[in-house]
Amino acid sequence: MALPFRNPTVAIDKPIHLKNLADKLAVDLDSLTSLNPELRRDATPNVAYSLRVPPGKTEATLACMDQIVKWTPPKVDYVQHRVRRGETLSLIALRYRTSVQKIREANNLRSGKLLRVGQRLKIPTRSAS
Repeated sequence: MALPFRNPTVAIDKPIHLKNLADKLAVDLDSLTSLNPELRRDATPNVAYSLRVPPGKTEATLACMDQIVKWTPPKVDYVQHRVRRGETLSLIALRYRTSVQKIREANNLRSGKLLRVGQRLKIPTRSAS
């Protein structure tokens, strides 16, 4: 029985965005993200991480690591929203350009919970910084 092919890994010790690495390696961003599907926001975590890279790109990855800037995730800010009559989570999410799921998570709402008129909700938004 043949063993499954495994892509080489490179130890990364700082958070980097995969797009920056893809540009330096002259590879498609989709190839890096498909090799590392567990990464959120297409970036490595702020801890030591074994990044899978395309075959033949191990040395190039190590060589360009000092040139890639440390990635900082966008800061999440919250605005307060007071629920008005007739509003739903989907309407509120559309208004603030966020998702229903993010509003639920920020407010610990279960999926079947109804909104009350006058209820205050924290609405996550990305800051411009």
